[in-house]
Amino acid sequence: MRVGAALDDLGDELLPEPAALVLGQHIDVREVRDRHAVGDCSRKADLLAVAVDADNARSLGDEPLDGLARPPGRPVRLLGEIPVDGVEIDPAAIVVELVPAGEFSLHRAAVSHPHVRIGPVRSRSPTLIGWGRVPPPSPRTISVESARVRDASVPIVELFFHTPAGKGGVLGDTGHVSGIVVAAIAPHGGIAVAELCAEDELGVAAATRAAFEELGRRFELAAPETIVVLTPHNVHVEGAIAVIVAGTLEGVVGENGREISMTSPVDLDLALALLDEFDRADVHSTAVSYGGNRPAEASMPMDWGALIPLWFMGGRSDPPVPIVLISPARDLPGEKHVAAGRVIAATAARVGKRVGLIASADHGHGHDPDGPYGFTPASGVYDEQIVGIVRDNQLDKLLEIDPAFVVEAQADSWWQMLVLHGATGDAFEAELLSYEAPTYFGMLCASFTPRAS
Repeated sequence: MRVGAALDDLGDELLPEPAALVLGQHIDVREVRDRHAVGDCSRKADLLAVAVDADNARSLGDEPLDGLARPPGRPVRLLGEIPVDGVEIDPAAIVVELVPAGEFSLHRAAVSHPHVRIGPVRSRSPTLIGWGRVPPPSPRTISVESARVRDASVPIVELFFHTPAGKGGVLGDTGHVSGIVVAAIAPHGGIAVAELCAEDELGVAAATRAAFEELGRRFELAAPETIVVLTPHNVHVEGAIAVIVAGTLEGVVGENGREISMTSPVDLDLALALLDEFDRADVHSTAVSYGGNRPAEASMPMDWGALIPLWFMGGRSDPPVPIVLISPARDLPGEKHVAAGRVIAATAARVGKRVGLIASADHGHGHDPDGPYGFTPASGVYDEQIVGIVRDNQLDKLLEIDPAFVVEAQADSWWQMLVLHGATGDAFEAELLSYEAPTYFGMLCASFTPRAS
């Protein structure tokens, strides 16, 4: 086993291997911009603390690293040396990427309500082209040939739900049920968290914040005993879905002097049961931990993809709801993620627990030409497809989207939603609560509740 470097930035660039960060060294993670030096006002980064290469894809990720050789410390440098979402390194081995604990950099840039401009799209599979704004009751559909740049004049935002808080009839009676009792698609942009916003930013993602609060109310009514979070921003394991088996998750999200933090216990019984059932279902998975070799002593960094949804849905309850944290594997086929969702639902029912499920998902990241990922019309196309799929409760149509197009749209949502689809099947009602893209990436909130038997 050796400590190596891993790249995690632009999926379409092959960049030189950067020097690895010193294990345990504190770094100040700031904004990563395309072809610019690290700067301020970012709320997203995927910078690694350590990369572990192993020969056994099913081995535990909590082996001691104290005796390993360490490279010299280096400062955070240019984007060319710290890419996000890049190609994998050492394709024959597992790469475990531990996100540095401390101030995570989140989705934040470009908070001046930019608008999407759509031009002709050459895409592999999409059937819809959208303007980025999706008016109910159905999205605008136009042909690729007729797509033109739009002179947008309204913010990209829709709030779809109008259910007053405290009213009944939203969740139905789930008090006697075990298994998945409530589920959600939720974003993880810090701009939706009031505690992280300056006063002049509070209106930027108001629709998402209102929908987040509604999701929190629904999770509270459903009273899950454990919450399973599917996050794209924690540990990345090549060829295997990662399940955290540390005893505790701890995370801090900070920006410009504002900070939120969370510590949550891990439901180890459910996590280990899921690993066993993933094996039986031929879904490649691996257990990952960090720190102490005993679960009670191990504390895994909680990434912003988990912390921000949990900030609204169960993470601040007293006592805190135990968590199972799962990271999808982007190199596994979509059908394997659906199979993983089926395993989660079946295992939750078998062990007799009331489980909530959160698919943490931000969508296209190319809505703003001034954003860190630039502009791509594929982001608007992808987001409109997702809005229609969720609104119509047809998550099975996710499998019709070409994975290459997901990469073109610069989305980090498809894989988590596939797991959600497997877990909910046709037994849940879906309600689209909100969609908006007030900065460079799309945010969607949706609630899934069991149908009455």
